[in-house]
Amino acid sequence: MGEERMAKRIFYSELQVGKRKQGGRLLRYKDVLKRHMKRCDMDPSLREFEAEDRPRWRHSVNKKVSEFEVKRRAEQDARRNEIKARPSPAIYTI
Repeated sequence: MGEERMAKRIFYSELQVGKRKQGGRLLRYKDVLKRHMKRCDMDPSLREFEAEDRPRWRHSVNKKVSEFEVKRRAEQDARRNEIKARPSPAIYTI
């Protein structure tokens, strides 16, 4: 996209009038995709190169996601068991 294009100038310009919405910023699809790839131990910088061979890419993604799910469930179970192992709070009644 050329530097003089209106869409690019608007997209990268600073807000001069108005207010920002409260709360967290809206994330771009690209940012969320990078975050998810990092969680699954995939290198986001190689995604376009690896995606050229679609069957291998799909196999790789499915494998990494299933490994992530197994790890996530194990961590979740460990946290749950840790909470269950805590002694219950003592309730004093008079």
